[in-house]
Amino acid sequence: MNYNIIKHIGTLSDGKITTELNVIEWNGRKAQYDLRRWSIDETGERTPLKGLCLSDSELEVLKQLIKTIVN
Repeated sequence: MNYNIIKHIGTLSDGKITTELNVIEWNGRKAQYDLRRWSIDETGERTPLKGLCLSDSELEVLKQLIKTIVN
């Protein structure tokens, strides 16, 4: 599994396991928004854990859904 983090957008939780929103290319495919947990060891090496990839349109729908519960 190969990945390339194109853009780090933000970190939701921090520690040995972080939750982050990034734009990532997985295995040479088109970059997508990626909400995922990462395990970070003592050397700083990152291992991707469970997460989900979202297209631009899916991210927009998620944004609208979050607006309905936050306000």
